[in-house]
Amino acid sequence: MQISAVVSDETQRLLEATVQKRGMKKGFVIETALRHYLLALNAVPGEFITPPVLTVTPESWQAVVNALADTSEPAPALRELLSDA
Repeated sequence: MQISAVVSDETQRLLEATVQKRGMKKGFVIETALRHYLLALNAVPGEFITPPVLTVTPESWQAVVNALADTSEPAPALRELLSDA
């Protein structure tokens, strides 16, 4: 079966460079990557899938900054989890 898709110039350059460097066939790389991605989507709950591109708004970035600046003690559950590691 043949599939047609439009990809960005950067993705095309990355694919070309990868197959040339590793001596692989484009079809093999594309099928392997697509199969891996689709199997992961079906095996892992959606809330644990990180999209390949994250959009950070000023508000969400501020939330990250605030979380990093928080010097309060970790929750007991986190302490217990890390003590078992």
